[in-house]
Amino acid sequence: MTTVQAAETIYEFEKYTGLAQQEHDDRTAPGKDTDICQAWLENRCERGDLCQYRHSRSKSLIVCKHWLRGLCKKGIECEFVHRFELDKMPECFFFSRYGECTNDECMYRHVVADARRMECPFYARGFCKHGPRCRYKHVQKVACANYLGGFCPKGPSCRFGHAKFEIDLQQVLHEAERFGDRSVSWR
Repeated sequence: MTTVQAAETIYEFEKYTGLAQQEHDDRTAPGKDTDICQAWLENRCERGDLCQYRHSRSKSLIVCKHWLRGLCKKGIECEFVHRFELDKMPECFFFSRYGECTNDECMYRHVVADARRMECPFYARGFCKHGPRCRYKHVQKVACANYLGGFCPKGPSCRFGHAKFEIDLQQVLHEAERFGDRSVSWR
């Protein structure tokens, strides 16, 4: 057996003595800082803490946001991935909050709103009584000046917002009669 093979070989008794644990805690093993143990993902890794690969699902599946900007001081000690992978990128705050990102060189993931949650139909029409506590997405659109003026020649293809104020007249009259408000009745 060569020296290289002996260094990589872990004997069964080392699990209980902790001798091999120190060698693996320094995280100098190849792949320790980025690679996830494929056997562990399938719940069949027998090496446990002695495995040279990561056994963590959460943080190790996310690219380090500081590393993206060249500012990560943890190096191989960082619990996040230091490798550019689009599917592991953190979500862009501005895109998730406002539905758009103006940074042409944004390195964060832009998740389409439809994939995450539906747009609030009440907010799209102009008003949502739930406000910021609404479980649906409130997409802000700049109001179309032409539409507010009475007519937009671009119609539905206009890139600006056309607020729709749909009022059910029968419901308004029914509510007015129910509460005894005669000021609404014009019959």
